[in-house]
Amino acid sequence: MNAPFTAVHFTTYEAAKRALFEISPEKSDDGKVMVHATAGAAAVALAAVVTSPLDVVKTRLQCQGQGVCGCDRYATSSIGKVIESVVKRDGYAFPCSCCCYLLVHL
Repeated sequence: MNAPFTAVHFTTYEAAKRALFEISPEKSDDGKVMVHATAGAAAVALAAVVTSPLDVVKTRLQCQGQGVCGCDRYATSSIGKVIESVVKRDGYAFPCSCCCYLLVHL
């Protein structure tokens, strides 16, 4: 999921940076560093939240039937059907685990 992550990351970073520069009262170098750091953290967090569930689905589809990661064999390769299956099997734990991952690693 490198391309979707990068697309969300750069789009969010640029939007957040622009918005933070508009409201930032400081024009010094220290203020610029904080704006870049805050915009970068927000961009990474949003990109991970958006793409991690898709990455779970991709991995499940790739591993199905191989007994690699405990994946079931799916009757279809439809992303929507696989998401339904994952939610039935694991509940809403997989989006929550993505958020926990972010909290630990940020």
